[in-house]
Amino acid sequence: MLLWGQIVRSVGHKARTPGQVSPPYHSLTSSYLLTMAYRRPLTYSQMIVIALLWLALVVWILVGSPKLDGLTLLTLAASGVIVFYPIIKSYRERK
Repeated sequence: MLLWGQIVRSVGHKARTPGQVSPPYHSLTSSYLLTMAYRRPLTYSQMIVIALLWLALVVWILVGSPKLDGLTLLTLAASGVIVFYPIIKSYRERK
């Protein structure tokens, strides 16, 4: 219950006692989603740091893996999409 009270207070609702009806799920997430929808694009230094960290992780995985199989390559490709999509999107917004 303590965690629920902290979540409810953090989004601006009054704390509820255990007998009260809780608010619908969307009211807890709506303010969070609205604040995340309008974020600023990444700066160039943030883009470079994120890309270098991803590259270091890829090199670490490739050097440390005993064999290079399809699942490893698929995982690295998927992580590249997850990492570089926001970077490319931010780069295009800044241009």
